[in-house]
Amino acid sequence: MPTPHGIPAGKLIAHRGYQRHYPENSPLAIEKAIECGALFFEIDVQFSADGIPLLYHDDHLKRISGKKGKLNQFHFDALATLTAGEPGRFHQQFSDVKITALSALVRILQQHPAVQVLVELKEEAVREYTAAFCLERIRETLAPVMDRCILISFDIDALRVAHSTGYTRLGPVLRDWTMRHSVAKELDAEMVICNYQRIPARDSLFMPHCAVAVYEIDAIPLAQSLLDRGASFIETFAIGELL
Repeated sequence: MPTPHGIPAGKLIAHRGYQRHYPENSPLAIEKAIECGALFFEIDVQFSADGIPLLYHDDHLKRISGKKGKLNQFHFDALATLTAGEPGRFHQQFSDVKITALSALVRILQQHPAVQVLVELKEEAVREYTAAFCLERIRETLAPVMDRCILISFDIDALRVAHSTGYTRLGPVLRDWTMRHSVAKELDAEMVICNYQRIPARDSLFMPHCAVAVYEIDAIPLAQSLLDRGASFIETFAIGELL
């Protein structure tokens, strides 16, 4: 649980769940982040060959599942038999953690009504399936909890499509910090997200009409310094340690 010297839960986003100690993007990692006290977490969405949205970061299977090939070469029924236990990090400790459909997120959010999620649409998925297809499948899947989901992406064009088709909670992930005001205004963005190392040290992180989330931070002093500069949220793989 949070300590008196930690960062407040309302300022933290659990990046891929409690990634430091559990396989990223897995329901286990998400549940463990929430157990620690997380109020916000982030997950990634890729797609199977038959168009099922998945809780998965990479478009290749090697790092997370220890298997050759790409997600888009396999239907969901086959992928669901594969581990998502990150054997390179955890060896066989989490071999029973399997590749999971995005639909698992609905149950988790329904069981934890105070929690919100950043749903990252990966650029590889957009290139393979088109923004329109990906956005429609995400909307269909998360419809019961969509009001608690913020759609984020590095693909600003995909977010433009989302904006034009009724998505109301958007968060561009920026490679170019100088574009923050124009992109936020165009998309009516709820937040912008940026790697703190891409931001000049002299810059304020405050934006008057849009939250700013910065990543990847795993130390309390750095997190506090970024909050002092005006950041709204700290995104971290180490949610328990920062709390």
